[in-house]
Amino acid sequence: MLGWLFVVLGLFDLRRRLSSFVALVVLAVVSGAVSVLVLPAQFRQSMEESTGWYLSLPYLVFCIVLCGSVASLTAQAEPVSARRLFMLRWVFVVLIPIPALLYGGGLDDLDILVAIVAVAAVATNFCLIYLLFRLAKAPAVTLSDSSGLRADGTR
Repeated sequence: MLGWLFVVLGLFDLRRRLSSFVALVVLAVVSGAVSVLVLPAQFRQSMEESTGWYLSLPYLVFCIVLCGSVASLTAQAEPVSARRLFMLRWVFVVLIPIPALLYGGGLDDLDILVAIVAVAAVATNFCLIYLLFRLAKAPAVTLSDSSGLRADGTR
């Protein structure tokens, strides 16, 4: 929950520049609430895999919206990173139905498929974090909002 609080605080810094600011905040709050819900160990231990997948949906949608918003924001200043974020958004989109297909289709007995999906999900999250940290190093003055003002208030 503390991590999601930091996410929301970080989003407020970008509120004038992110096109999907409200959606991101709502999804971050919902994801934070879900993290509090699954905090007790007895809940996690008794939870079925499909329930874990359902509970991860707000987080996955948050990542999709975040990738699109940050990619749009940085498209001019950092076109390579923006393209990577747009591609990463589609990886998150593909990751959403895969657990449903695995567990709903009875393929969860194939441990290798479950492991591959789990590794892909973790790798996708690491890639998102890496790209966001890499963009954080980019000069803020190159990121402009829709009014043409740069982050430092100049045109």
